Amino acid sequence: MLPGLAWAVVIFIVISLPPESMPRTPLLHVPHIDKAIHFIMFAVFGALVLLGLHKKNEAGSLSLKNIAIAVIIGSAYGILTELIQYCCLPGRHGNVPDVIANIFGTVFGIFIIVMAYRTSILKG
Repeated sequence: MLPGLAWAVVIFIVISLPPESMPRTPLLHVPHIDKAIHFIMFAVFGALVLLGLHKKNEAGSLSLKNIAIAVIIGSAYGILTELIQYCCLPGRHGNVPDVIANIFGTVFGIFIIVMAYRTSILKG
């Protein structure tokens, strides 16, 4: 669970940075690139949360319960980060499209772990 928690801290640090501290790069001027960044950050988070729950469980297979818990944790954290940006961080703004990217990213990261496990990539 520690890698997932550490990644949650990384996400919080990134969303807390003032916009002017972001690097000036042409890539950040691509329309909606921030949604892709949200998606990727939360895909990693969802994957790490599921792996942490699975290791804690020590079950022989990924349980549906752990998959559901990982989706709930990732989605809740994705909503929370946007609420914090909306109400508490000057210069930052949370919005619904970012929440959607966070949730889709979480689900995608979890899906990748489930597929990797089913194809024996992660079975030990």
